[in-house]
Amino acid sequence: MNTHLKHLSAGPWGLAVVLGWTILISFSTPFAQTMDKDAPAISYAFNDSPEHQAVIKLLQELGQDQILRSAYSVGMSKGQDFADVFIEYYKEEEPAKLELFLFKENGVWKAYKDLPTGKDHYAVFATLARQYCQPLYKNFQGASLLGDTWKSDNPKKRTVNVVCSELVDNQWQDDRLTFVYEYDETNGWRITGQSKTEETAGQSPAQASKPTTKQPVWGKAKDAIAEIIQTIGGNPQPVFIMFGTAGKDFIQFHYVSENDEEDIQTVEWKNGKTSKPKASRLARPCPKIPFGDIDFNQVPAIYADMNGKAMQGDLINVNLSRRFDNGCQEPVWQGIATSGKHSLTVTYSLEGKQIHTEEYKF
Repeated sequence: MNTHLKHLSAGPWGLAVVLGWTILISFSTPFAQTMDKDAPAISYAFNDSPEHQAVIKLLQELGQDQILRSAYSVGMSKGQDFADVFIEYYKEEEPAKLELFLFKENGVWKAYKDLPTGKDHYAVFATLARQYCQPLYKNFQGASLLGDTWKSDNPKKRTVNVVCSELVDNQWQDDRLTFVYEYDETNGWRITGQSKTEETAGQSPAQASKPTTKQPVWGKAKDAIAEIIQTIGGNPQPVFIMFGTAGKDFIQFHYVSENDEEDIQTVEWKNGKTSKPKASRLARPCPKIPFGDIDFNQVPAIYADMNGKAMQGDLINVNLSRRFDNGCQEPVWQGIATSGKHSLTVTYSLEGKQIHTEEYKF
């Protein structure tokens, strides 16, 4: 098995074993010294290596003198022609973090503020996989590309085999996935969905990547909800439902029982398995939503619409709830696309008509 890349643990600020990579970390002086008026214009956390010099050049071009001056740790996971750089620095006397991306181009290292998704490079596919998996695993450890599936003569679409891993009770648990990457001139490469992993020629069934589900949750929302209701038993009435995917398809189903309007319970459905009920932690519980008013066929329609609106690297959820704007109003659908730099929430009526949009950039 040819595993090209394994990234750092959840939030790339801790150390982990990296296959085929070198991890380098340099440290500078404490905060009090970095803020001293006589402190150097460039922190001692930076060194004279070509990689660090490329980072310094980019930060100078961006006018980020404060980061150059107050950085106290510069960590790097480095491959042959790509590196992740993780800078810890002080911003208004508070610790802050920054990730930059380095590529060796024509023998010279060049730093990028944002991942250059237009590049047809394994590190782009691997980094997007890591960004996709990271928020979805409580104990996320890394994402790896399997084999050379990222390589293709198709300039617009790739089907890439990936493993997303987490550490549970000191045991590695891997989810073998197949991500669909698509390219467009505006956004470059981005993950647009998952597909069933196909067994390749010369690969035994034991070696072949396993699909997470026969059909993603978006396409079988109605059937999955029916499974949940049957498992719970009785007549549970929903107050909030979240549909999500990546790593594992999941549904969070928050409900009240037929004779109890206040005691909200929740179960989580993952790939056909429903957890035991437990007390819900909804911050603002609203009245139940009658099942007769819900058309679960709206889930794939809203996901498709959000997939077209989302930015590169965004994760998408589709939620059913009541509007919180001015108390618990009418039931609505919400499509939410989020990343570390962007948040888009689109509100739809129960019939699927778009009625409100909120967008934030960080």
